[in-house]
Amino acid sequence: MSNLSVVKLHPTLTNFVRPSPHSTFSPSAIDSWLACAYRKNAIVGIPETSSWYAEEGTLAHSICEAMFALLYYDFPFSSKLQMEMIAWDKLNGHKSPTSHMLECARAYVEVIVYWLNNTHDLGNILWFGLERGIPIFPEEGCFGTGDCIIVGTSGCAVIDFKFGKGHKVQADTLQLKAYAAGIARHLIDIPADYKFITVIFQPRVQPGALEYTWTLPEMNQFLGEIWKSIQQSKEEGLSPVEGRHCYWCPARKPKDPAQMCGAIKEKPMKLVAEDFAGFMSAMQSPVDYVGAPNRKRDEAIMKLIALKPMIDDVVKNGLEEFMMRLDDGEVIPGAVITTTFGNRSYNGTEAEIFELLRTKFPMVTEPSTVVPSKPKLKSITEIEREYKIDLTSICIKKGTKTVDILDDKMRTVLGEMANYGKMLNNGQGQGE
Repeated sequence: MSNLSVVKLHPTLTNFVRPSPHSTFSPSAIDSWLACAYRKNAIVGIPETSSWYAEEGTLAHSICEAMFALLYYDFPFSSKLQMEMIAWDKLNGHKSPTSHMLECARAYVEVIVYWLNNTHDLGNILWFGLERGIPIFPEEGCFGTGDCIIVGTSGCAVIDFKFGKGHKVQADTLQLKAYAAGIARHLIDIPADYKFITVIFQPRVQPGALEYTWTLPEMNQFLGEIWKSIQQSKEEGLSPVEGRHCYWCPARKPKDPAQMCGAIKEKPMKLVAEDFAGFMSAMQSPVDYVGAPNRKRDEAIMKLIALKPMIDDVVKNGLEEFMMRLDDGEVIPGAVITTTFGNRSYNGTEAEIFELLRTKFPMVTEPSTVVPSKPKLKSITEIEREYKIDLTSICIKKGTKTVDILDDKMRTVLGEMANYGKMLNNGQGQGE
């Protein structure tokens, strides 16, 4: 590679401090706001929520940062982080022990060190850092935080660590591309063959890291797309755009139904407008044997299969809404809340139950068995049978609430579908 000039870093990149905790146009949600300019308006007033998985990821990232400081600079873990790890293991160790986080963090450090020594792709290292803010268009509220950024004379690398064990993430995701574009915007005298490399490391999904290389023209084009989308979000009269990106949008399923995005609210109406009677009739179209070609019937089946994810989603959201409304006392014709109670269980910890038995039921002289050397509280039934007493006062029955559609309502709906029963019989008996 022949560099006529040496790339330089703009101080905005090296000294960037996030202007606010949350980005209006966050790279982590870029799939949504690039596809739907209305998203910015849709999520106004919806409070941000967290989850157990988010807390797990936050701790895992903190451990990664501390592990790099330990292995690369010989800095010990802080007392604060050690206490957080101890507390996490006490509460969640059985689900996600920090010992596993430590193993993954060591592997992550190896990935970072590899790229710090990769002079072939990055050249001489000019600057790097962990958990660094990345300004994309910070003046418009578009910025993020990169897990690890390395900028060299020949190329830069954005390394993203994902501790979750969900779906496999590719290295060419829009989120990482946005991080790389933010770096590109704040470099000076960039050589034409400069490399923008995005790296994804998911130790619980796959053993090695994935990487993807972007070019300078691709970065400039993407910056233009981002800018255009941000400006478009300021226009009046925008409408929501429905698509796969809706899944992670806060307006998809807010706690307050009034804040739900219009595109999501319209889904049930779209389903109602579909000609299900026509589908059912087409599916009854006879065939000579199972698998015989029948275009009309095949297209009907494929349409129903294609609709299933949306139907499932609408049903799930509808049941949650019905539950909230019925709980508030509203009457919804054809829908009721049914509470199913499980078996009785002691209402308290083992130590509390021992004390209750001692004070309320002193006749229970041997409330525990020895298994093999540790006392174990006898079951409710065992104690009641042995001492001929009723322990209801110190027990609870946990109830599970469900929304049920009444049989007469279901029969009415099914009866409106063309020859529904015949369709079922037809599907079971073909070709025999």
